[in-house]
Amino acid sequence: VAAQLPHDLQDDEWKQKWNIWAEAELYLETEKNAEKLKALYGIKTATTEQLNTIRHEISRLTDTAYEIYTTAAAATAAKPKEDAELARLLADAVYGQGKSAADNLDQNALTGASTGNYAAVCADGADNKGAKKLATAILCTCGVANAASAKIPCGAAGETEPKWEADNIPQQPKWTDFRARCLPRRHKSVTAAEIRQAVQTAIGTIHIKATNAYIGKHPTDTCDGDSQGACLKITGGASGNKLVEEKLPWLGAIANVATAVEARTAYNKALTDAAMTLTKLNKMAIVLSKRAHFMLVTTNAAPHKHPVKQAPEEEEQRCMQYTANKTCTENNCKWEGTDKSDGDFCKPKGVEGQKNTAEMQEQIPKGKSAPKRKLKGTAKIVANGKIMLEKISFFS
Repeated sequence: VAAQLPHDLQDDEWKQKWNIWAEAELYLETEKNAEKLKALYGIKTATTEQLNTIRHEISRLTDTAYEIYTTAAAATAAKPKEDAELARLLADAVYGQGKSAADNLDQNALTGASTGNYAAVCADGADNKGAKKLATAILCTCGVANAASAKIPCGAAGETEPKWEADNIPQQPKWTDFRARCLPRRHKSVTAAEIRQAVQTAIGTIHIKATNAYIGKHPTDTCDGDSQGACLKITGGASGNKLVEEKLPWLGAIANVATAVEARTAYNKALTDAAMTLTKLNKMAIVLSKRAHFMLVTTNAAPHKHPVKQAPEEEEQRCMQYTANKTCTENNCKWEGTDKSDGDFCKPKGVEGQKNTAEMQEQIPKGKSAPKRKLKGTAKIVANGKIMLEKISFFS
């Protein structure tokens, strides 16, 4: 369990990032996650100095990632409705609460009444039973009364008459026939744009007359499913020559589904965009960190005013490691054996230098400057009767 944020670290940044840092720490302490991450990012072989060279850029990447993460989290705080819920809401608007295309049509779910013939449902002046659900509106505009004859409002001549029951809506086989007269969808998925287009198409079939609205063919003001027209009369469905949409509840319900689908699309896009960007930032961090152990690290330490001299004992040990003439002389030491001999013959040049210094000090008169002489790897500077020995590095 992550520790609580200390009281002395209560500023906004610590408050915002504490849980993330704590989760990261717990993750690293689990099994071998730390070693796995080091291997993934290629930092197992990098030195502290090499890692310091990429620290600023890595920090910039993580700050950017955190900002993207928090922005996406805020934008997606309200989780949208799932497919199943959206399908249920759409089915409710078409077939009635709790019903779907897989169920038989239910008069009560569609109209709120247990029975009712064509005229009682499609031309109801009391509470507009036929206007409550989309399926009922289709039954009224494409169906006919039970006593009607030779009338086919929807479809080609000669097709089966879509008759209602004497005191009820058409039964399931007739509804299947109604649906078959419309072209099937080419794909199963439904977009918000398609839903809104369907709503606008439905509104486009509505006609206004005085304070009433009509869907379907209505030669008169009465929709009887026979000589007076196959239509749905919506009493009080118009005001100021405009549709009163509240009189058709399914219009608003279907429009709400479109809004929910749009919210779902925006939610998915926000998550997808954030995930893609975070993946790119992570790849950038991996590339950068994997280059760390290849980087040359230079120090800014001030140079010594005088060359650093090794102690005689250290110089002797340094030269003793070379057991051949060639390697001995190449490393600024003196070989005291023959050219071909191998063994403990490699000695520091300092011993000879000290002897030469003593000899030359006796030979040089005081007050005169001695000429400069260069030996291999060593410069002897003579001035004012004194001899100074200075090592000169080949790589300085």
